[in-house]
Amino acid sequence: MGIIAFGLMTLYLSGSVIFDLFGMRAKQGNYVMFVIIANFICGFLYLIGGYKLLTRNLQAKKIFGYALLILLLTFIAFLIYVQMGGVHKTDTFKALGVRTTTTTIAYITTFYTLTINKKSSKKDI
Repeated sequence: MGIIAFGLMTLYLSGSVIFDLFGMRAKQGNYVMFVIIANFICGFLYLIGGYKLLTRNLQAKKIFGYALLILLLTFIAFLIYVQMGGVHKTDTFKALGVRTTTTTIAYITTFYTLTINKKSSKKDI
């Protein structure tokens, strides 16, 4: 499942910066640590949410909702950080946008798959 792979990739990349694996901090340059930490947390949520989605557990919707909330709050905090003159990479905007879009798609897909399809299958019985 794609969101689980995305979660594993997120944990690897953000964990490499947080724990400075393979000299990743120096390679990343002007990273913003609170964005990296938010990504790391979301990586775990992607794994848990992906598992819950595979097992058709309705909690998957909540988990992806929490990840989306974390990313939206992080995006707002990042905008404030940039406005205050914080040092950053311009790629961070793009990366947050891609991650937020991916999480929104996961949330909507989960909502549709577990809520709407469940209601329509009950009508068929």
